[in-house]
Amino acid sequence: MAAQPRLDSRPRRPQDPLRRPIPRLTPTTTINQSPRPHTQKIGQSPAYTYADGKIVRSDQVLGGLDLGPGKPEHIFAQTGRLPAFAGGNADVDIEMLACAGFALLVNHDDAEREFAYTKAAEKSLATAEQLGWTVVSMKNDWTTVFKNDGAA
Repeated sequence: MAAQPRLDSRPRRPQDPLRRPIPRLTPTTTINQSPRPHTQKIGQSPAYTYADGKIVRSDQVLGGLDLGPGKPEHIFAQTGRLPAFAGGNADVDIEMLACAGFALLVNHDDAEREFAYTKAAEKSLATAEQLGWTVVSMKNDWTTVFKNDGAA
């Protein structure tokens, strides 16, 4: 007997072949333990050299990461897809955030607990409001910015 089609009233979005499923985070997932392997993350990577039998990290950047309009192209060149999630904090992130399925903009507006640098983010904040991105304020949304554990 043939399987019956699944009937439900929810509208379905057409599948975008450039987007991969968003990973499910588990209670054991932490900031330093991602469900995706390091080969599926994109960003700047340090260059290394081999000298005297040792791998030495250099102060150069391997491959580089384009700023501004080049970010979506760089991401697509590395993955073959546009990002399901992107996070940024400045005007150079607008294009990357605009092409993501979910965009998160961090507003560095807390001069008391960290250096506030909203001057490089005016356009991104305006674009976030216009396009409905999630904006997180360091002043209003963070309980702790830098943990004071007494260590000097």
